[in-house]
Amino acid sequence: MRRSLIVIVNVIVALAAAAGAARAQVIRGDVTDAGTHAPVVGALVVVYDSAGARVAGAIADDSGLFVIRLAAPGHYRIRAERIGYSSTPPVPVALAAGATAVAHLRAPSVAVVLPTVAVLAESKCVVGPAEGEETAALWTEARKALYATELGASGAIYAVRRWFWRDLDGTSLIVRHDSARVDTVLLARPWATPATPEQLARDGYAINKEGDSLAAPDAIVLLSEAFARTHCFHLRRDPEKAPGLIGLAFDPAKKRHEPEVAGVIWLDSATANLRYVEFRHTNLFPEVSPLRYGGRMDFEQLPSGEWVVRRWRIRLPVLASSVVGQDGTADARNMGGSRRVAIFRENGGELLSAMVVHAVPPP
Repeated sequence: MRRSLIVIVNVIVALAAAAGAARAQVIRGDVTDAGTHAPVVGALVVVYDSAGARVAGAIADDSGLFVIRLAAPGHYRIRAERIGYSSTPPVPVALAAGATAVAHLRAPSVAVVLPTVAVLAESKCVVGPAEGEETAALWTEARKALYATELGASGAIYAVRRWFWRDLDGTSLIVRHDSARVDTVLLARPWATPATPEQLARDGYAINKEGDSLAAPDAIVLLSEAFARTHCFHLRRDPEKAPGLIGLAFDPAKKRHEPEVAGVIWLDSATANLRYVEFRHTNLFPEVSPLRYGGRMDFEQLPSGEWVVRRWRIRLPVLASSVVGQDGTADARNMGGSRRVAIFRENGGELLSAMVVHAVPPP
C-alpha cells in the first residue's frame, strides 16, 4: 500500500510540475563548492526581485541541482547559501516570458564565526534581529534554516507523523489522559498560525477560534518584517539547559495589554545549525506563570538536504474558579473565588520518517 501511494504521489507531482512549467518562467542550474567544486547537497538557493525582496527558493538535491519556477518575467538576482558559511552577493538573472535561464552557482566555503557572550547583561536588546552587530550574525544563520523549513513544508516530502493529545495535572504536570494517532501525508507545517504576521503584530497572539491552542510563531511569522518590527533581540547563553548552543532571544519591543510572545532561537555554537525554537506567551493568564505553558519546535536537516520540523508541542492552561474533577470540568454550582489551573492541555507530534519526492524538472 505504501509503495502504491509513493508511486501515485510521484505521478501527481510530475504532472503538476509539467503543467506548471508550461506557464512559468524557470531558473535551473547547479550549486558547487567554491573551493572543491563538488556538488553541494542541501544548499539553499534564493531568488530576489529588483527591490531586494525574497520571492522564491529551492533546496539543491543530492546532485547539487535545483529548479525554481517564477510567476512573472523580469530581472532577478539569485544566490546559493549554506548554513554555517558566509554568503556571497547574488548574481543577476534576466527572464523573458516563458523562458528558462541556467545558473551555475558557487556556494561559499568560508565558515562563519558566531559571536560569543559570557554574561547575559552584556548583550544589548535591539529592535530587529538584523539591526545589531551581535544579533545579525545569528539571525543570518537562523533565517537560512527557517526559510529552508518553509520550502520543505511547501514542497513534496512524504512523511509519517505521530500526533498526540494530553491532559496534564494543573499542579504536578502528571499526565492524566493521553491519546495519539499516526498518519501518512505530504508534509505540511506542524501547526498553522491562524493569522497573518501583520494581524498578530496588531491584535496580539491570542487563543485561536477553536480555543484549543495558542497562536504560535511559526517560521512564516519569525521571518516576517512585522515580527522584527515589534520585537527586540539579544544573545542568550544557558550552559546548563542548552550546552553547546547559542541563542537569539526575542521579547516584545513595547509593553502592551494584548497577548504577546517571547522566546529563544537556539543554534549550534560550532556549526550554526538551527536546533530548536522555544516560545512562551505573556499577557494571557495572570494566574499562571508564562514559563509553565507555550511551545517548542525542534528542527532537523534530512540526509537529502531539506530542513523539517522534527518534533513540536504546545501547551495551554485550562482555568477554573471552583472545584474541578479529574476530567477538567468545573462544578457550575460553585463558580466564585479566584481562578486556578484545572489542567494543562498539550498537543504536538513528531516525524517518524520523511522522504523527499522530487518533481521532474522541465526539459
